[in-house]
Amino acid sequence: MSLKKIKADIQALTKKKFEIVAKAQGQGRETEPAEDIVIAELDGAINGLKNELEKPLEPLTMPGSLKSNNGPFNSFGEQLAAVQRAGTPDSKPDQRLYDIRNAATGLNETVPSEGGLK
Repeated sequence: MSLKKIKADIQALTKKKFEIVAKAQGQGRETEPAEDIVIAELDGAINGLKNELEKPLEPLTMPGSLKSNNGPFNSFGEQLAAVQRAGTPDSKPDQRLYDIRNAATGLNETVPSEGGLK
């Protein structure tokens, strides 16, 4: 929906709301419960459209690139594609998925200073 259309819709809904209130005031009375319901619905629609106006015009993206300078893949997207292919039946997983760097070597449960028990 274009910004111009949203603004026109807000204006039209606001006008309808004003007409309901003006009619009641012109008759020297408060709005009736049924009119209050319509006014509340118009307010909800107006607020929804105003929220649309606050959304960014461009899709949100991460600044810069997702390039990795220290891994086997050129980008995060390339790694995700390799993971997807690895999960496809009858396909050979990319060997770079097995490139393990700085991985834990074990629980070291026999060394108390490394989290193990005596």
